[in-house]
Amino acid sequence: MNHKQEKSLSFFKIFLICLMHLAIWSIYTSLLFPVIRSNLGALGSELVSEAVKLVLWTMPAIVFVRHYSSDMFLTLREMLTARFKPLPYLLLSSGVLVYSLATSIFINGKITLNLPNPLSPLIGTVLLVGITEEVLFRGFFMNALLRKTKAAFAVIISSLLFLVIHFPWWIYNGKFSDPLSALVDCVAVFALGLIFGWTFLKSRNIFVSIFVHMLWNLLLTLFVV
Repeated sequence: MNHKQEKSLSFFKIFLICLMHLAIWSIYTSLLFPVIRSNLGALGSELVSEAVKLVLWTMPAIVFVRHYSSDMFLTLREMLTARFKPLPYLLLSSGVLVYSLATSIFINGKITLNLPNPLSPLIGTVLLVGITEEVLFRGFFMNALLRKTKAAFAVIISSLLFLVIHFPWWIYNGKFSDPLSALVDCVAVFALGLIFGWTFLKSRNIFVSIFVHMLWNLLLTLFVV
């Protein structure tokens, strides 16, 4: 009985884990990141940040999913191996491509390709971000919430958590000095969280939401940013 209670994952524990991640990430972005950036430059600090997220976000999330497997909507094995119909996600990917191209035309008057030189920044902004953020926010937080509330609420709450974790980085970059820009970005990130959450919910496979997240970041980097 005690062993079962020890492994029980309550709303309170989920909230504490979220606060822990927010506090650690806030400390890193405000105190450690400026030092790392001054010594390693933009690219080096970006890669270090993603490595830190792998250690502090992804690995603990996997441990939590395994430890609290009975309180998860999907076990680790299920969300890594679940079969899915690819058509809805191919259509979604096509929509992301169309949106990126249309945004590029709206901003620049034509489709422009912003290819980073060197290509190594894409490792952080595309490959690692998709993995670290999806495993934590969909693979763990949303996965746990799906056992405790309705699917729509689980998607919304996990999207809010996904939004809040961006705040320390935005504070560091001074984004909140422009309230309108900050509001637009808040709405955009929350909406993306809903899309990634819906993708995970319907596919039941974490690789699908990781792929959609990576694709979004890739197309945004190439055609918009």
